[in-house]
Amino acid sequence: MAIVGKGGKMIVWYTRGGPLFFERTADTDVTVERPLSSGFWPLALDERSDRLTFVTGGTPRETAVSLRWASSDFLQGGLVTTLPQFGDGLEDDVQEMGWSPDGKVLVYESSGQIYLFDTAANSSKLLVGGHDPTWSPDGKWITYRSVGQLAARVTPDGRHLEWPGGRRKMIGALRWSPDGHYVLFSEDVPGLIPIVGTYHQLVVCRMRDGATVAVRNFVAGSRHAFLFHWILNYRSFCASCKTGKPSN
Repeated sequence: MAIVGKGGKMIVWYTRGGPLFFERTADTDVTVERPLSSGFWPLALDERSDRLTFVTGGTPRETAVSLRWASSDFLQGGLVTTLPQFGDGLEDDVQEMGWSPDGKVLVYESSGQIYLFDTAANSSKLLVGGHDPTWSPDGKWITYRSVGQLAARVTPDGRHLEWPGGRRKMIGALRWSPDGHYVLFSEDVPGLIPIVGTYHQLVVCRMRDGATVAVRNFVAGSRHAFLFHWILNYRSFCASCKTGKPSN
């Protein structure tokens, strides 16, 4: 239950004591713990706008499941929507959502539909059918996995655009590089031998011209095909990591 910030410099995860925010810079390491009720599941973090999206509930004490937003100090925030279901499969159903560059609008998915939530108006509007939406760093596009499981993009006002890298059958979420030049996602690849079936590969696509390169292969069904992020200054982040730690 750890996520990396949109700018690639901060990580947030949940412990029994509450959410932990970890940021490593050239000068200092900062870890801050925030008190919060149980059932916290972080989903999107944007350091620049200081906005966090998370799920709460789904516990014996708090059975209702809510998608919420907050500032990192939890002094601002509120309810986005209630989710129809929650359980062990949430990471398969809801993996990615994202903030607009100004931090005022959240794009999210609920029941296979993608919505825009305006924090000022405290209301949502339907954008398109699909899964795992995320906002480009420049705010021009929202990329997502279509109902047909293909990599797709749309403008915030609902205008559909062609995918620059051709037809790509995605699994899970798509994540933008902090500079906005590339996207990273896993895709299904048919096996050469029919009995073997498909496997997954992690690919990087350059959005300027659609050039795509595979960086890692996974066997079909591997959880690792879903667990990836962009991190700035990764050597510093990983210098003191220990195996099994959320920031490793």
